Amino acid sequence: MSSQNPRASAIMPVYNREEYLKETIDSVLNQTFTDFEFIIIDDGSSDRSVEIIKSYKDPRIKLFLNDKNSGTSYSRNRGIDLSSGDYIITIDSDDINLPQRFATQIAYMDSHPEVGICGSWVKTIGEVAGELWRCAVNPEIVHCRTLFEAVLCHPSTIIRRKYLDEYSLRYSVELKRAQDWDLYCRGARHFQITNIPEVLVYYRWRKYGKNLSDEELMSQKYYYFYEIDKRNFQALNLQPTEQEMLVHRRLGNSELKKDQDFVLESNLWLDKLFGANQIAKVYPQSTFLQVLAGYWWEVCSYASDSPLQAVSQFFNSPYLDIKSQSATSKAKLLGKSLVKKSYFSLKNALKRS
Repeated sequence: MSSQNPRASAIMPVYNREEYLKETIDSVLNQTFTDFEFIIIDDGSSDRSVEIIKSYKDPRIKLFLNDKNSGTSYSRNRGIDLSSGDYIITIDSDDINLPQRFATQIAYMDSHPEVGICGSWVKTIGEVAGELWRCAVNPEIVHCRTLFEAVLCHPSTIIRRKYLDEYSLRYSVELKRAQDWDLYCRGARHFQITNIPEVLVYYRWRKYGKNLSDEELMSQKYYYFYEIDKRNFQALNLQPTEQEMLVHRRLGNSELKKDQDFVLESNLWLDKLFGANQIAKVYPQSTFLQVLAGYWWEVCSYASDSPLQAVSQFFNSPYLDIKSQSATSKAKLLGKSLVKKSYFSLKNALKRS
């Protein structure tokens, strides 16, 4: 490694991860790209985590101990402030980084100075193994979809330090979960965010319940969703009702309903978002319509008994402006909507505290 500042700083908060920690550390130290420092912040572990970390003699490892358990946002922010690399590489303490991850992402960022945050595709391991998460690649689509969900798999991301400092971006310590999504929402208003369409991380994933009731989804347990939603709606100059907030969360979390009331409410809300953005101009409007149509397609396909019925309902959108589009535009919207897929939101927000 160079005697000057390293090109990158890999930052990993740790809290009681003795079961998986060695495998994760090995995956970082065995990268083909070697010019990096590995900053590990232990957040008050009571297991063997610190002992495992101290057993390594690699000079790239820099271990710091928090005085008390302070949460992942505090730990990541502390790691950023202690780091000296041009790039911040996010590491979770139970995942596996493929050997070419750092080299691939740093080469991409070097050749794309307009990009501030870049993730990758991932494969899942653990309780739910073998899933391939194909994250959105087009920066405009990523930007638009941050209104609903995280879009990037956080432990696969690399962040340009210059932009963190230039736009005063850090993780929100007041949010206990989904801090990454909040960072993407704020960052995407200043620079491009994207994903490399290549698996670079094996992401440990476990089972979570689905089909939440309205009461469950509106409970204090999921307050962080609504805190981030409120910030996004402020940018659009929107003050949604409680029911509209709930509809938005069901769309973002893929917690859909089959009843026609929900179908109609969803279409009306998507149209309201489209109209608000016409005035506020937060998101590129043509891409925004494409993304909103993608969510509308998910509602139609979930509520329909057949693909033909879903297509019919999609084109007969009562509020969102699809019916008035030309035949070619309709076909393009449908085609792009068919490949729209949500992987994160609820999954990403619930994974770790």
